[in-house]
Amino acid sequence: MPQTTVGQSRTEIADSSTALTASTITAVIGTTTQTASVTIQSVTPTSESIRPSPAQTLTVNTQGTAQAIAQNQTAAIAQTQIIQGQRATAARLEALQATNQAIAAIQTSQVVSFQQTAEAVSLAQTSQVVSFQQTAEAVSLAQTSQARTALVQQINGNWSGSTSEGRPVTLVVNNGVIEKFVIEFAVPASCSQTNTSTSTVYSIPIFDGSFNFPEETLVEDRVNNITYTRKRLTQGVFQALNLVTGTFRSEMGTPRCEGVYQVNWEARR
Repeated sequence: MPQTTVGQSRTEIADSSTALTASTITAVIGTTTQTASVTIQSVTPTSESIRPSPAQTLTVNTQGTAQAIAQNQTAAIAQTQIIQGQRATAARLEALQATNQAIAAIQTSQVVSFQQTAEAVSLAQTSQVVSFQQTAEAVSLAQTSQARTALVQQINGNWSGSTSEGRPVTLVVNNGVIEKFVIEFAVPASCSQTNTSTSTVYSIPIFDGSFNFPEETLVEDRVNNITYTRKRLTQGVFQALNLVTGTFRSEMGTPRCEGVYQVNWEARR
């Protein structure tokens, strides 16, 4: 139910016989000003000998108080100001959050950029190291190739020497290849009437001043009408431009000359 506020003011009404005091009543119902007519049922006599006449009708205007309206308006303005302040605070918070996000994005971008720069520098350094290594390897290979070429040219020629048994060995070297290797070694009488066997090996490649040349050959012995496998291994190292040493190994597979024969040898130019 709306609240009703009532105010009163006093007015003196006088006639020839009666003095009346009338009340002007102001009523505010809610925020609406109402005007009402009330009947004053009693009068105030000015003296004991005077009595009020029959009821007299007075018109009382009931009006809304400006103070209540002003209070309502002040409250509404205050509420509006609070809402506006809350909205402004929310807007400032949103702007601050957006600023923080922008700063974080910039910092992340800077970190990523730094990492990319570091990776680029690392890759460049790695590339330089690899390039340097490749260059060094190329130089080393070139030097090795030059050394090999020089060595190949310097060891060309005919070499001769003897085995650890005092038997002869000869080599013919040309452009990094032993074109012919001939060696004699002792064998049992069952193998040879002279107790000597001669082996000739062809086309032995020389690599970095040394050679290791295994052979396995199927041999047909028409005298004894048999076929057997012969295995030989020729090894050697050029110790100097005028000295080569090595080992020769021969494995016989014939029934009358079966066995393994090995000798050391050296040769000079």
